Amino acid sequence: MLELSPEELETKLNEERDAFSGYLERFESETLEENEQNPIKFDACQFPIFSVSKIPKLAFATADNPFYKPERCKYFPEVVVMTTEGEVLAKIGADGAEG
Repeated sequence: MLELSPEELETKLNEERDAFSGYLERFESETLEENEQNPIKFDACQFPIFSVSKIPKLAFATADNPFYKPERCKYFPEVVVMTTEGEVLAKIGADGAEG
């Protein structure tokens, strides 16, 4: 989707919407063909996706966090995974995982 022009994207979305609504109608009326599957195919995502649904508390900090000073410059994106006791479990920056 990132490589399509806005017009091509709109056309693709309309085609998928029509194909899926037809699929749902056939599903509800129990007239699906044998082995017919959802017409929308999901490609592998190029960006990492993480589920945080099982985390009871999630905190975000700004670059100027006075309680934790990152090892790199102020505006460098970094993720730090910590326990509630303050133990650093992992650091992830632009270079990848750091431990």
